[in-house]
Amino acid sequence: MDDTSFENGDVDEENTFNILIATDIHLGFMEKHPLRGDDSFVTFEEILNYGKTMKADFVLLGGDLFHENKPSRKSLQRCMDLLRKYCLGPDEHTLQFLSDPDINFKDCSTPGVNFEDPNLRIALPVFSIHGNHDDPCGEGNYSVMDMLAATGFVNYFGKVPNLEELKFQPILLKKGDTFVSIYGIGSMNDDRLFRLFQEEKVFFEVPAELEDEWFNILVLHQNRARHGCKSYAGEHFLPHFMHLVLWGHEHECRIEPEDSLDEFRITQPGSSVATSLSPGEAVPKHVGMLKVHKKDFCIEKLPLRTTRPFVFDTLSLDEFCDIGYQFANDEVVEKIRSKINDMLDFSKTLLSGHPDQPTLPLLRLRIEHESDQQFLNTRDLHVELGLEKLVANPEDVVKLLRKRSAQDKIKVDVDEEAWDAVFNMESINMVEGHLENLLVDYYKESKKPLLVMHERTLAEAVRYYVEKTHDDAFRDLIDWLSGEVPTVKRESTVGADFGLRQSDDGEMDVSTALADVSPVQTRGRGRGRGRARAVATSTRGRGKGKAASKEAKVEEDVTTTKGEYRWYLANRIIAQQLQLHISTRSAFIYKLNKCPPSYIPSTY
Repeated sequence: MDDTSFENGDVDEENTFNILIATDIHLGFMEKHPLRGDDSFVTFEEILNYGKTMKADFVLLGGDLFHENKPSRKSLQRCMDLLRKYCLGPDEHTLQFLSDPDINFKDCSTPGVNFEDPNLRIALPVFSIHGNHDDPCGEGNYSVMDMLAATGFVNYFGKVPNLEELKFQPILLKKGDTFVSIYGIGSMNDDRLFRLFQEEKVFFEVPAELEDEWFNILVLHQNRARHGCKSYAGEHFLPHFMHLVLWGHEHECRIEPEDSLDEFRITQPGSSVATSLSPGEAVPKHVGMLKVHKKDFCIEKLPLRTTRPFVFDTLSLDEFCDIGYQFANDEVVEKIRSKINDMLDFSKTLLSGHPDQPTLPLLRLRIEHESDQQFLNTRDLHVELGLEKLVANPEDVVKLLRKRSAQDKIKVDVDEEAWDAVFNMESINMVEGHLENLLVDYYKESKKPLLVMHERTLAEAVRYYVEKTHDDAFRDLIDWLSGEVPTVKRESTVGADFGLRQSDDGEMDVSTALADVSPVQTRGRGRGRGRARAVATSTRGRGKGKAASKEAKVEEDVTTTKGEYRWYLANRIIAQQLQLHISTRSAFIYKLNKCPPSYIPSTY
């Protein structure tokens, strides 16, 4: 099928959904940068303007509307100003909302779609899930998306309150003779989601009425590339009755629908702003107008003309630099200067002529080398090359990357770009979770392992403190432990391990504690029914070992000064907080009420 037009030609607009699709807008990214601070907001306005001028029925977002878990007041204000400008108006809707709002929006303060609210005049509805940047956490398990939902500007769905068993009910919409159901999976831990799929604890309810008439869309925000054995959402796990999957989180634009297992198609709009200087971000950025008529659909690619030009290129040091070569050699500098000049010339071809497009480009020249004896001092290289007034990122244009030798390469099917990032990591922030892994490895190998909590419990608390700026993460964890772990007494003469050694698959989900969500006991796999009389169906794994596309790239170089400082503080706070719970005395007495099964000590 032609992805830009219907098989049967033109279709009556009265019976055709026009859905503007986008994802990973990252409002507030580098908002304090004097040149790049407005980039995300300028492009977000362009996206909303597409929706208004092209008369979209609604906007569908795939997560990460905000870059920070707790966005600044300035970012939140600018976002609401844009939503008010483009989403409110007197236009009448032809959409019909058919599902039960108390089911679809049960976690919202005012359940229901905003275009049916008599107190609002919504011209352009926005539906969105959360991503890994703006996910719920803290007391009450709220996120910034809940705030937008409370204002009535956004219909927030896809929240996951129960992490023991997942049940997803679709949003049911009708326009003319076309029926669309939209399922949403807000961002969650990839390993956890993978495990729940394997254990067949993920259910998607399907409408009992007009079962064969629905066009089914799934919106999710997870790793698509295989970053590890389980750190991705396997396409083979997704329900076969889906027609289209809108994939968020991956930043490379692959918006043209791609076949997956010959059962459904995947569209990956990619990010609208470059948050890392990686090859995937250099692909021209688009959003799309999804047109759906009954079971037929097409996507019209809409280029984003306000994005800052970004050029990525690679230069091998081996081509002109022998082992032990020094930066002072003029030949090396001139070679780099020549390459950068070529990149600057190419960046001019990326200018769209839009009055709001920034003209100073982003450049990333990755210089590869194989030996540690080959090195360049890149600290003052931008001054030597005179880049201050030529690019928007003069201080990090040049990046050294050590190429893997044959013995370094691994023989498993993983994302090559992700492995390269790990292999060449220069800071603790460069790859998400590195400090967490260090903590886990340290305490697993330590002669004095953790006694009350699992290593990954502590590691996840660190992640919440650093990435989500959740300042009370450790306090919440301590409070949770004080009320959740059973009473246990163990004398020093007992030889069994009290470090709660469990497999990764059995680890406790500390995000439940940090999000202040009590575990929900499941009562089997009964079929629930809502207003639309939906029936629960379980997806089954249809193949193992299938790797997702390797083309999706990992983000790199997202280190910020604030982030580095929080990692430093986290390291200090960990040591202080653990003193409250870890003791070397001969007897350990813990007055606790209950404990997740995977955390009951072997002596309990």
